[in-house]
Amino acid sequence: MDSAADPTTIAWPEWMLRYVGTDDPGSFDDLIWSVGGSPPYGGVSYDEAAAVYALLEEYRGPGTASEASYDGVHAFLEPRSRPALALETFRCVDWIQSDDEGYSLQPVHRGLDLARQLRHDGAQASFLSFEAGWHVREGDDESSRRLTRAALDMFLPLAEADEAYAKRVSQLAVNAVSLTARCGDLVGARQLLHDLAEVMEPEYAEQLRLALGGRS
Repeated sequence: MDSAADPTTIAWPEWMLRYVGTDDPGSFDDLIWSVGGSPPYGGVSYDEAAAVYALLEEYRGPGTASEASYDGVHAFLEPRSRPALALETFRCVDWIQSDDEGYSLQPVHRGLDLARQLRHDGAQASFLSFEAGWHVREGDDESSRRLTRAALDMFLPLAEADEAYAKRVSQLAVNAVSLTARCGDLVGARQLLHDLAEVMEPEYAEQLRLALGGRS
């Protein structure tokens, strides 16, 4: 998303992808505003905006949004268009977040494939981090460490351009250091902490320093 552009010229699919990438409440508010304003952003029709708004309201509730709500938005979209792919990417996040302790790799890999087709780095990094979480759950710290570093390397430049990505960067920086230590590389973990401390929440950086023997 072009940070210099007039926000009202950017339609909901780009705001939706930004939310997928950031998982930031402020980004979700921006997405809501893109379809809740009058007129909707980016020249979207009022009917299409209303369908997206209804979907988002269901998404905020328990469980996944209904199939009918997704179909209601798809009715306005060309198949395989960027908006249609963005909507399906969001659906994958909906599936994952609605079962955050037990999600499978199927929605993760589908979401990652869609994000790559869309060439959206934030969404790609988000699904890499979901995959890293799945590997932690399976006890595979090394795979999780590798995926976490890959996601972090994609998020870092995004956060420089858009503050909404800062939360993701902080979370993954902490995870990267912790996983490096858990994989037995204490020297590497201390160096990584030294390199990434500035992008972490200060209290978490201090906790890691103490856990790693007080050296950064």
